[in-house]
Amino acid sequence: MIAWLAVPAFAGGYYYADSGIIANGRGCAYVAGADGQFAQYYNPAGLIRVNRPTFNVGMTGVQQAISFTRFDAATETYAEPVQNEGGMFAVPEFGFATPIGDDFSFGFGFTSGFSPAYQFPESGAQRYTIIDTTIWNFQIGPTVAWRPVPWFTVALGPQWQALRVDEKLKVTISGRDDPSGDVAVDAQTWDKFQPGMNAGILVEPVKQLSIGAMVQPGASFHARGPGVLDFTGNALEDLLDQKVYTDDDIALALKLPWFIRTGVAVRPRENVEIEADFVYETWSAIHELVVTDIDIHVTGANGLIDTPVESTIELPAGFHDTYSVRLGGEWQPKPWLELRTGGFFERSSMDADSVSVALIDTPKFMVGGGASVHVWGDRLVLDGALSTVFYKDLVIRDSTVHQINVYGGNEAVVGNGDITSQGLAVGLAMRWQFTDPQRPRDPWSESTDSTL
Repeated sequence: MIAWLAVPAFAGGYYYADSGIIANGRGCAYVAGADGQFAQYYNPAGLIRVNRPTFNVGMTGVQQAISFTRFDAATETYAEPVQNEGGMFAVPEFGFATPIGDDFSFGFGFTSGFSPAYQFPESGAQRYTIIDTTIWNFQIGPTVAWRPVPWFTVALGPQWQALRVDEKLKVTISGRDDPSGDVAVDAQTWDKFQPGMNAGILVEPVKQLSIGAMVQPGASFHARGPGVLDFTGNALEDLLDQKVYTDDDIALALKLPWFIRTGVAVRPRENVEIEADFVYETWSAIHELVVTDIDIHVTGANGLIDTPVESTIELPAGFHDTYSVRLGGEWQPKPWLELRTGGFFERSSMDADSVSVALIDTPKFMVGGGASVHVWGDRLVLDGALSTVFYKDLVIRDSTVHQINVYGGNEAVVGNGDITSQGLAVGLAMRWQFTDPQRPRDPWSESTDSTL
């Protein structure tokens, strides 16, 4: 039973947008134009553009509005609609970057993709796929960028990666939409350290053109933590030796995909930059989810009930690779002001009949905007961004999403229904630049001013 806790959370694109306040302001098109500490995430070679020691700290609130009205094909009736009641999930960012001589830059920082919180009614029509979920995957570590010749930069960033998965839903012992057959399952797992890395290049044959690319290999996680079965309200509740069964140490193994980002930025004017990106994500790498070390034994009725939970369960996954196309840019009308806008389209990594309210991974569009204001003699820079993600509405009538039946046998279809969703991210950050510029932002500049 415990194994099914992982299923809803890990389809393709489990987060709905990439990280970073400046990047979200330009539609996450930030591979060829990356120029600060957050280049560590999008293209580490962009660190070469850091022209003075700079400290960055910020916070983004992420929220996803979801409405689901389940449809029962047998009776052709709708259940009561449910909404995601999860509030803003706070995603931090912080780090430091500095030039080292004329040809090197160094950065150290914390980055995390945007993943919202999910919280639905305990007894709602969605309870067999999700009640609440928190997913947090972050990276922290150093990056070094090197420019051996004026037009080419290469960078490498080793990483400490971590993954947290908290998940709650209900399974059934009856195979029907029947609260008396429900069993609540809950897991809270952590993998606090896995090594990782990313690498990037930046080619700038002329001042008006930049070509960037980065790759981040997939990471294998082995998250551990407690798992709980709660029979409160179940028809068997009074027959069991206890209502709640706990295993203090279950294990969840999964592999996240490769990320490949490419981009081209052009600068038709000194203070204008326009970028187009293509991003590819190998979500098909998740062939299966494996849960091990399960040690729960359900007993009761004076020995008549004696049911062990399997110690190892392998669950197949049916996801496919996905891609996104992005367009964004910046305009600096004044030396103290930068304005940004952009957006992207991303293909779903799931077929529509396998989508559930636990993961709204439909084809989606994102639009964003943002600004930076330089104050205190250009020492302090304030960044802000607002972005919205629009998901395709789904009317699902041939769902492959079923209840999980503890004892096997009948499993009612619970994924049919009408789904709508929209995401929101609001971020603020500050950058403190410790000294005057120590070198040009690009090798073709004749000065060290802060214009694009």
